Amino acid sequence: MSKNFKRALIALLVVAVVLVAAVFHTMQKKEDVQDQKQQQVDSTELIQTEGIDYDTVKREMSNHNSEGVFAIWKDWVYFTDFDADSGNGRLVRSHLDGKDYQVLVQDCDPTYITFKDDVLYAVLWYRDLGPALVSMAPDGKGETTLIEDAMDVQIVGDEIYYNLGEGEDYEFNNVAFYRCNLDGTESEAIMVKTTYDNFVAGDLVYYVDAKDEKVHVYEMETEKDALVTEDRAMRFVTDGTYGYYLVRPEDDEAETTSLVRIDLKSKETKVLAEEVSVDVLLVEGDKVYFGDPSADNRIKSVDKDGNGSFTVIEDTNVRYLCCQNNKLMYFDFDKNGEYVDHLYICNIDGSKKNRLDKS
Repeated sequence: MSKNFKRALIALLVVAVVLVAAVFHTMQKKEDVQDQKQQQVDSTELIQTEGIDYDTVKREMSNHNSEGVFAIWKDWVYFTDFDADSGNGRLVRSHLDGKDYQVLVQDCDPTYITFKDDVLYAVLWYRDLGPALVSMAPDGKGETTLIEDAMDVQIVGDEIYYNLGEGEDYEFNNVAFYRCNLDGTESEAIMVKTTYDNFVAGDLVYYVDAKDEKVHVYEMETEKDALVTEDRAMRFVTDGTYGYYLVRPEDDEAETTSLVRIDLKSKETKVLAEEVSVDVLLVEGDKVYFGDPSADNRIKSVDKDGNGSFTVIEDTNVRYLCCQNNKLMYFDFDKNGEYVDHLYICNIDGSKKNRLDKS
């Protein structure tokens, strides 16, 4: 190898390093600009009460925080189930009484199942391919991929809101929050940064910022951004007057935490329960539902002031609690909390329970 060739090669390597550094700097600068564009204001400026159905917001927000693994359409309930033979997940449906079980899509883990105009939308996690937002008929026919690497989905009017993921296999991270048409076209970035638990209510987006792990609210039209919680928080739900959340434990492996209510105007907080499961928070009607670790993670409810504790679900180790059409749907796990035992649907008070899974 000649000296001149070596010098040229070294020069090329130096240029490559400089270019990579410049690209990284540009990407970081874009994120910094994004943060600067979001004007930091007091969150009381962004409280909206008119024109928003907060009864629907708190219910769907709660479902969204449980990954939307159940959806009711007419007299059918759609959900994630597991094939005992292969160990893989699958998208299935059955009647509300648990009868007429049907497999719609095999070998996938479905999340964020929802309907719009009799069209089924879901995020399907396929093995070795990552997540994809798909649409199909209610019977599972005509599956169409709309958005690759969509981490979640919420449909508002005629638009789909979703987080775009980046990664491989099941190691995906959110990189930006988008919206698009119902057919997946005309995608538009709303926030170019890592956010979680995003939920749109009117012109507001409630989300957890990955940088501080606190709840923020962002106004899409003005690009104003405000901090909602001083606590690091998870599973945030709002009814327009209060916010409800679980304090994010310092230890990521912790299974318990506290349940807090925050007044959105005064910022006063009140602990509604000292020790609850990290897996469940549902706000429906005038009740707040949570898992009680002292009772083997059975589901209890309290009034919004923390009084009137009542055991709603007697099954133990309940996770993925969702509510639609005045029905509760949930998974119960084994005593070690590792494997799903069964899936159930019942009335909002826990009565008239039916089993949904086939086995």
